[in-house]
Amino acid sequence: MKHTFLFIVRHGETIWNVQRKMMGKTDIPLSHRGKVQARAIAKLLAGYPIDVIYSSPLTRTLQTAKAIRTNKTTPLILHAALKERDFGVLEGKTYEEAHAYGTPMQYGESKYYPYYQPPDGERLLDMENRAKLFIQELTHHRGKNIVIVSHGSFLRVLFCHLLGLKLDQMGDVHFDNASLSIIEIEDNQPGRLHALSITHHLPKEL
Repeated sequence: MKHTFLFIVRHGETIWNVQRKMMGKTDIPLSHRGKVQARAIAKLLAGYPIDVIYSSPLTRTLQTAKAIRTNKTTPLILHAALKERDFGVLEGKTYEEAHAYGTPMQYGESKYYPYYQPPDGERLLDMENRAKLFIQELTHHRGKNIVIVSHGSFLRVLFCHLLGLKLDQMGDVHFDNASLSIIEIEDNQPGRLHALSITHHLPKEL
């Protein structure tokens, strides 16, 4: 039985992360700190034999993925399914502003309810459908080491699906910027979690 290892990375920090703004599909680049973080996660992953890298096409994830791709012969594949959740009219708002808007979006609230949809935005169930499509893509790389560079909300949904958790449990999972998580998968079996949101490779002060 071939086991596939997923090396899952959240993009490096952006200014909107610092400002606690909801990015979603808004294309925000890495901050200076985020670029340093991307180089740090690249150094960590250089110790693993990586076969392929998948990335969301948004700038912050692509910058992180390109830093990780130290071996230029490693395929880098942009996949639209890995984009962040579309937060609709709430994009660019802080969490506090989202509350003032009348929409509860903090952790543990309706952001994590599968059927909740921000105005003009996306439900968690919509993201889960994207996650399922992406996982089907991974069957082409059985037995390989795969890096996945994506976004906080999408990665929570992906984790729930891979590990057999319910979507309303996703609030229990958090991914720091430029963190590394590792899941081992095999056909038709729940994933095996080896590491969650490792950050020891990141500089303590920037």
